[in-house]
Amino acid sequence: MEKKGFDDKRAADLLSRVRDDISCLRDDVKHLVRHTGRHTLPEGARELVSSGRGYARQGIARAGHVARQHPAGVSLGSVLLVGAVAAGLWLLLNDGCCRSAGEPEED
Repeated sequence: MEKKGFDDKRAADLLSRVRDDISCLRDDVKHLVRHTGRHTLPEGARELVSSGRGYARQGIARAGHVARQHPAGVSLGSVLLVGAVAAGLWLLLNDGCCRSAGEPEED
Protein backbone atom coordinates (compact mmCIF):
# COMPACT_ATOMS: atom_id res chain seq x y z
CA MET A 1 0.00 0.00 0.00
CA GLU A 2 1.48 3.29 -1.06
CA LYS A 3 1.31 6.28 1.27
CA LYS A 4 0.63 9.59 -0.33
CA GLY A 5 2.31 12.68 1.06
CA PHE A 6 1.20 16.21 0.60
CA ASP A 7 -0.08 16.95 -2.85
CA ASP A 8 0.75 20.59 -2.25
CA LYS A 9 4.44 21.15 -3.00
CA ARG A 10 4.55 24.48 -1.12
CA ALA A 11 3.07 22.93 2.04
CA ALA A 12 5.58 20.06 1.83
CA ASP A 13 8.47 22.53 1.47
CA LEU A 14 7.24 24.60 4.41
CA LEU A 15 6.86 21.48 6.54
CA SER A 16 10.39 20.42 5.66
CA ARG A 17 11.76 23.86 6.58
CA VAL A 18 9.88 23.82 9.90
CA ARG A 19 11.29 20.35 10.64
CA ASP A 20 14.83 21.62 9.93
CA ASP A 21 14.27 24.74 12.04
CA ILE A 22 13.05 22.66 14.98
CA SER A 23 16.09 20.41 14.70
CA CYS A 24 18.42 23.45 14.67
CA LEU A 25 16.56 24.98 17.61
CA ARG A 26 16.88 21.74 19.58
CA ASP A 27 20.65 21.71 18.95
CA ASP A 28 20.97 25.39 19.89
CA VAL A 29 19.09 24.87 23.15
CA LYS A 30 21.32 21.90 23.97
CA HIS A 31 24.44 24.01 23.37
CA LEU A 32 23.02 26.92 25.38
CA VAL A 33 22.25 24.72 28.38
CA ARG A 34 25.68 23.09 28.22
CA HIS A 35 27.47 26.47 27.96
CA THR A 36 25.39 27.97 30.77
CA GLY A 37 26.11 25.03 33.06
CA ARG A 38 29.84 25.04 32.38
CA HIS A 39 30.64 28.74 32.13
CA THR A 40 27.92 31.24 32.99
CA LEU A 41 26.68 29.76 36.27
CA PRO A 42 30.13 29.14 37.79
CA GLU A 43 31.27 32.67 36.90
CA GLY A 44 28.07 34.12 38.38
CA ALA A 45 28.54 32.05 41.52
CA ARG A 46 32.10 33.34 41.89
CA GLU A 47 30.88 36.92 41.52
CA LEU A 48 28.11 36.30 44.04
CA VAL A 49 30.56 34.84 46.57
CA SER A 50 32.99 37.73 46.19
CA SER A 51 30.24 40.34 46.59
CA GLY A 52 28.83 38.37 49.55
CA ARG A 53 32.22 38.42 51.24
CA GLY A 54 32.40 42.20 50.90
CA TYR A 55 28.88 42.57 52.25
CA ALA A 56 29.67 40.26 55.17
CA ARG A 57 32.83 42.22 56.00
CA GLN A 58 30.83 45.46 56.05
CA GLY A 59 28.13 43.87 58.22
CA ILE A 60 30.65 42.52 60.70
CA ALA A 61 32.38 45.89 60.88
CA ARG A 62 29.03 47.62 61.43
CA ALA A 63 28.02 45.11 64.12
CA GLY A 64 31.33 45.58 65.89
CA HIS A 65 30.89 49.35 65.82
CA VAL A 66 27.36 49.08 67.24
CA ALA A 67 28.51 46.62 69.91
CA ARG A 68 31.24 49.02 71.03
CA GLN A 69 28.78 51.93 71.20
CA HIS A 70 25.85 50.06 72.81
CA PRO A 71 27.08 46.89 74.54
CA ALA A 72 24.00 46.60 76.75
CA GLY A 73 21.66 46.71 73.75
CA VAL A 74 23.51 43.93 71.99
CA SER A 75 23.57 41.82 75.15
CA LEU A 76 19.85 42.36 75.76
CA GLY A 77 19.05 41.50 72.14
CA SER A 78 21.13 38.33 72.37
CA VAL A 79 19.39 37.27 75.59
CA LEU A 80 15.95 37.85 74.05
CA LEU A 81 16.88 35.89 70.93
CA VAL A 82 18.23 32.94 72.92
CA GLY A 83 15.13 33.01 75.13
CA ALA A 84 12.78 33.00 72.15
CA VAL A 85 14.61 30.08 70.57
CA ALA A 86 14.59 28.14 73.85
CA ALA A 87 10.87 28.78 74.37
CA GLY A 88 10.11 27.66 70.83
CA LEU A 89 12.10 24.47 71.25
CA TRP A 90 10.46 23.75 74.60
CA LEU A 91 6.98 24.17 73.10
CA LEU A 92 7.87 22.06 70.11
CA LEU A 93 9.44 19.21 72.07
CA ASN A 94 6.98 19.15 74.99
CA ASP A 95 3.82 19.22 72.90
CA GLY A 96 1.69 16.45 74.34
CA CYS A 97 4.26 14.83 76.61
CA CYS A 98 2.48 15.89 79.83
CA ARG A 99 -0.97 14.71 78.74
CA SER A 100 -2.43 11.60 80.39
CA ALA A 101 -3.30 8.63 78.26
CA GLY A 102 -7.05 9.10 78.90
CA GLU A 103 -7.23 12.84 78.16
CA PRO A 104 -8.56 13.83 74.73
CA GLU A 105 -6.42 16.04 72.53
CA GLU A 106 -7.37 19.70 72.39
CA ASP A 107 -7.70 21.32 68.99
